[in-house]
Amino acid sequence: MPDFLTRSYAEVLLKLNSFYVDGVQDGPPPPDYTGNIVLIG
Repeated sequence: MPDFLTRSYAEVLLKLNSFYVDGVQDGPPPPDYTGNIVLIG
């Protein structure tokens, strides 16, 4: 198990898209990535 929180690219992309583009606000807001290290590969 990693020492840091991990998320799949698909999970993040789908959540951010539905929240900011589609305007779906029925779930919890996506996490704030300000100041975090984000690795996309």
